[in-house]
Amino acid sequence: MSWDAELTVDRTGESIGEWNSTHNTNRMIAWALDDIDRAWTFPLTVEPTPRRKRPPWWWALDDLNGAEGARLLSGVIGDMEANIEVFREMNPDNGWGDADSLVSVLRSMLAACLTEEPTTWNLWG
Repeated sequence: MSWDAELTVDRTGESIGEWNSTHNTNRMIAWALDDIDRAWTFPLTVEPTPRRKRPPWWWALDDLNGAEGARLLSGVIGDMEANIEVFREMNPDNGWGDADSLVSVLRSMLAACLTEEPTTWNLWG
């Protein structure tokens, strides 16, 4: 199972890029969001349940414009790179996904935000 992200141009609906990564790395991004104090400050459309204390991390990025998404991604990347050994310890035992490849995906997503066109993030998982 994986999460998917797409950045689209608002005016045309054209896709600037698409990315995905395994859910095995979700904990890393949630941890980084907590570290940068941006975690879960977005409006909830579904209440957390006893099993799920918080919504999935990608809800924080979903529907943000490119500039807002760039700020969020920069924060996550910065925290992960500053504490990479902590995040490497979170690498899943099954070998599907790791901190270094996740940072690479997030950097690619961040680079796509560098456009003058108004854009919007769409995420699902």
